[in-house]
Amino acid sequence: MGIFSTYNKIMEYASYYLTAARPALFIVGYKLACKYFPFGSGFGTFASEISGQYYSPIYYEYGIDVVTGLEETAHSYISDTFWPYVYGQFGFLGLVIFLLIIINIFKSLQSRYHHNKNTQSAAFLILLYILIASTAESIFTDVTGCFSFAVIAGYLGNNIIAHNSQKI
Repeated sequence: MGIFSTYNKIMEYASYYLTAARPALFIVGYKLACKYFPFGSGFGTFASEISGQYYSPIYYEYGIDVVTGLEETAHSYISDTFWPYVYGQFGFLGLVIFLLIIINIFKSLQSRYHHNKNTQSAAFLILLYILIASTAESIFTDVTGCFSFAVIAGYLGNNIIAHNSQKI
């Protein structure tokens, strides 16, 4: 559903190919996931702040060292997206594991709050926001994502407290 609703934007990014930072990261990340199947190129090698700080040779290898924001001396867009970070560095295996974790969080929220639809909906909306934002920013590794997951953890912990108080 997400791909269907954002198809035009995805096609616009893809048309830039390797001339703009975001599509370059998505495309090269995919190439890395394929080349280093199933584990990816490794920690700190692609689409992360550390890969820019110590400038990974991968950017030269794929010719994206000349893309604005991905240069060695000005790499402000290098960690601008999240999913290329996952599948580029950790491969398809890392991507699957990460998606399983997200599904597990969803199922946990669903089972814990099946009796309270308003609370469940609020938790789902936070998770949905994070997933949508992750297509255009590195929300899982920035302050917004950390805060969002702190709120979700509060939801999960709150359920345990409520359950324990009912036993007493």
